[in-house]
Amino acid sequence: MGVRRILAFQLLIVVFAANQVLCNLIEIATPALTSSESTIDGKQLKSIEGSMDLTTDPCENFYQYACGNWDNLHTDTSKYHDSYRMIEYYTNKELAISLAEKPPAQEPKFMEKARAYYKSCVNMKQLNLTQYLKWLEENENLRTIINPSTYAPRQNVTGPMFWLKYLGILNKYGLKGVFLEETYFKRLGILKLNRPLRNSGFVKLNFHTFKVLTLSSFGWKNQTLKDKWTQFSHFEQDLIKLYSLANDTNRSFNLDTIKQIPWLNYYVNWLLYNTQFSVTKLRILIKDMSYMSALFKLLYAHDDDFICEYLQIRFMWNVLLNGNLKFTPEECALKSRQYMFLAMDWLFERQHPHLIKSLPKIYGMFDNIKSHYKKVLLANPNGFNASIMNFLLDKLSSIKLQVGLLPRNNTVQRLEDIYDALRMNESNFYQNHLQLLAYQTNHSILSYIPSKSHSEEYIEHAKKISPYFHRLYNIVVVPITTLQLPIYDSNLSDLYIYSSVGYILGHEITHGYDTMGTQRDANGLTVDIYHDMINSNRRFQENLSCIRKLNNGKIDEKIADVTGFRVAFQTYFELNPEARLKTVALHGANVTLDRLFFLNHAQFRCRSTQIHLFADKTHGTAEDRIVDALAHFPEFVKTFKCSKYTDMHLEKTCQLWRK
Repeated sequence: MGVRRILAFQLLIVVFAANQVLCNLIEIATPALTSSESTIDGKQLKSIEGSMDLTTDPCENFYQYACGNWDNLHTDTSKYHDSYRMIEYYTNKELAISLAEKPPAQEPKFMEKARAYYKSCVNMKQLNLTQYLKWLEENENLRTIINPSTYAPRQNVTGPMFWLKYLGILNKYGLKGVFLEETYFKRLGILKLNRPLRNSGFVKLNFHTFKVLTLSSFGWKNQTLKDKWTQFSHFEQDLIKLYSLANDTNRSFNLDTIKQIPWLNYYVNWLLYNTQFSVTKLRILIKDMSYMSALFKLLYAHDDDFICEYLQIRFMWNVLLNGNLKFTPEECALKSRQYMFLAMDWLFERQHPHLIKSLPKIYGMFDNIKSHYKKVLLANPNGFNASIMNFLLDKLSSIKLQVGLLPRNNTVQRLEDIYDALRMNESNFYQNHLQLLAYQTNHSILSYIPSKSHSEEYIEHAKKISPYFHRLYNIVVVPITTLQLPIYDSNLSDLYIYSSVGYILGHEITHGYDTMGTQRDANGLTVDIYHDMINSNRRFQENLSCIRKLNNGKIDEKIADVTGFRVAFQTYFELNPEARLKTVALHGANVTLDRLFFLNHAQFRCRSTQIHLFADKTHGTAEDRIVDALAHFPEFVKTFKCSKYTDMHLEKTCQLWRK
């Protein structure tokens, strides 16, 4: 009996010690709010509980504390690795089911077209790249590698070079990152030509990809294949040398002037041929004339046949990279959203009418966030003069919110007009895909802007999975599909919504005041004078340098993360001061709502540990984003009672818009 009592006493000590650790991590407070698991709040709490790693001290690594067990809740991490992609995955599954169902009576024509593309996709077994070139032969009169006997001889050196037609046409069907990069600003009537810069610029073709493309499509024998590869590889090395040239001065041309440069005139005509873009008053902005001249000389030194072959192979590689490798229902739904995003948004909204009815709640929260942001600016911690303060406040007043990307006035007719030119055939995937590639070029790559009659409404035609701030229009855009759990549900309590959607809104508004945002005024116009005045402020520069040390390559995102969270937190608790006295049950203890605010905020940033230190190019790792945003907010240390010797307790915190 004595031994048993000793063992029991030792066990009691262990349990007591464990409870003490838990109590240090989770503050005991009263009164407790009960939340049934059957409610949306209860389900969200269960998700938070399941993600938490209680073996980690939140004051040492809050991300690990809040997200350390996220993988245990998600069995499909091979399909997605974070909350945004989880939402995308289940949205695609939902839309795939809807697209496969019998359509309702009198469905809009644009939805008939979306269904036709989807059906042509799921009926595919395997991709045959030569079918794309055959279609271009028949419909664009483009002589291709699959029919080399029809190649025209090299054009007269005094006339336009034949490859320019290929470049213009293939670019129209989505060829990217080769020779030139085009951006069409319809509102300004400007076509900007530059060296390839988007998506890391020009990417060299490797031998394995070249071999796969050419063997499967053209059946070139080994010696021919090796000879072609040697030619292509040397040519691409010459291109890389061009891309490394130093930038030269810009030059601008009007339509009359461009006719004096035959190759440029010929190319632009082919690029814009049979598109909706008028060239009557078009101005051509060439960002780097020395590069253009060097490119022309290099291309002029090669046979037309060689360059045309090269462009076709690059085009097929582009299709392979951006097309369907699998023809599953989910993948085909994803591609339907990619190419007909507005139509698919319309379908999603029709399936979620309760979500649309709750949008006034989101807009009301946006107004609250802006009101608090105004207080932050008026506090003027940097001591800006009246002129700068007027600039900052005018810009804040101009910032609008747009939830969803659909036009809200006369929606169905507007979408019918937008998709009117498409002719989808559920039995011809290749025709459908090429039509949609051309449509995408017209509307997203060339920066399509709606007509003046709808100039107050911003319409995006490219699929976006996460919210963003459009600096030209001072608009915070939240895709409608973002508003799903764990980020949003109309029945969630305000604390959950402010700690996720509220943060998102604060984050995106702050992009209007980051290092790039201060370059534009309330009308989206570049105004260097205010940007320079702001950056000449000593205190502002000190704070900016502090944030720059966190991650200089992602400084704008750091500014938005740090400021956005603070604004959301303070807005919620200013509106709900009584919330600080309340608790909620979590892991068998009562957690204060300010702690819950931090925990729920981390939820939609949690990601799988199987993606080791995954970081997107713009934002950085999820862990860094959470830790930096919270460690630089003094309220966190106060809420979790962090010792000054812990990692989350910083001696100096960074903020641009705080005393």
